[in-house]
Amino acid sequence: MVSIANIPWLGKYFDGFLIGFRHQNQLYKFTTYTGATITAFKYPQGSLIIHVESKSHRLEIEIPYSKGVQLRTPVLGDMRGRLSESLNGETSIKFYEYSKTRDYLIYSGIGKHTGLEIEGNIPEILKQ
Repeated sequence: MVSIANIPWLGKYFDGFLIGFRHQNQLYKFTTYTGATITAFKYPQGSLIIHVESKSHRLEIEIPYSKGVQLRTPVLGDMRGRLSESLNGETSIKFYEYSKTRDYLIYSGIGKHTGLEIEGNIPEILKQ
């Protein structure tokens, strides 16, 4: 699960993210509040690439994007907004654990029928 957004908080906003990866019944959390960092974010034509790192793990995600169906979204209380949501993406994932001398690939695989919606402006933390 990946969510990256500009989050309202106490009358202000901040850029943040929540990324969760479950492997062998353990949930690995990569989030703003745990100190993880997004080290790569690319959105070239037709694909989304995200690399994120915590103190001991790295997750590399690539999702080819194909246009989905148009869904209605709320705008100031009315359902007049639109966004495209796809359920036919294939997510490529590589999951690494760090050591002092090298990274160990723990998992590599492809998930089918990925749900993906991309809407709005890219948060400032990703424009580097």
